Amino acid sequence: EEIVKAFRALSNDQVFLCRHVRVVLSRVKPSQVALRVEVCVTAFSRTLDFYGFYGYRGLWQVHLTLRERAMLRVRLGRSNMFSVIMAVDYYELDLADKEQRWIMQQIVRMAVKEPGVNCVNETINGLDASVPNGWSSDVPTKGEFTCFYCREQSTVTAFIAQAKEAHPGSIPDDMEWLVKTEWTDAAKCTRIKNKMQEKFATPEVGFTEMDKDGGGTIDRKELAMGLFQMGIWLHPTELKTLFEHVDADEGGSVDLGEFQDFWAKY
Repeated sequence: EEIVKAFRALSNDQVFLCRHVRVVLSRVKPSQVALRVEVCVTAFSRTLDFYGFYGYRGLWQVHLTLRERAMLRVRLGRSNMFSVIMAVDYYELDLADKEQRWIMQQIVRMAVKEPGVNCVNETINGLDASVPNGWSSDVPTKGEFTCFYCREQSTVTAFIAQAKEAHPGSIPDDMEWLVKTEWTDAAKCTRIKNKMQEKFATPEVGFTEMDKDGGGTIDRKELAMGLFQMGIWLHPTELKTLFEHVDADEGGSVDLGEFQDFWAKY
């Protein structure tokens, strides 16, 4: 708590870099969720290389848990946590919410203008679907949309140049850039693991909870039901991806070793 107080006091007349924010977060215990969110709120308008917050490899995605990001969205607002410059990310949008519909519009407009494959693993209400171009001006007011937004190298390079010209120093020197679509499969697995980590700390605990009959293996149905009973809801496409990756030998069931391997990899 003293660290956060000192950081807040410094913010009155000092500015930071993303690497400073990472250091402060590393010194706040994972259990002190509210304090970690407070660090990000304090840093939001006082960080010079602020684009380092955004995107799938940005500070918010890499260094905050799902719960912390949800709390931060309440504090900052979803629109403030979205950047066209750094739009390469995963999106899970409730179209009943005005801010999230605005983000949906930006995604469609970018996808129409930018070259290459942009929206990957799109779902509408949990079903595979492609977003109509008309949504750029008229987004439905209900439903849930998810996708990974991707970019070609040429588009990323152009946006980097644009950001540097408009705001010199706004991009961290160590920023990692994701291009094309290959990164999305591993990213989906990481998101699935993050959801599971919110409910159990180790693969052994989770597997034991799902293996109700103690037989040492779980099938697809047991996996889905076990996760649901623990309060972990996965989109149908996420559940399919999870089983494909944990069932390494394609035997139709998963043992503890396979589950541990998935956990270690992602």
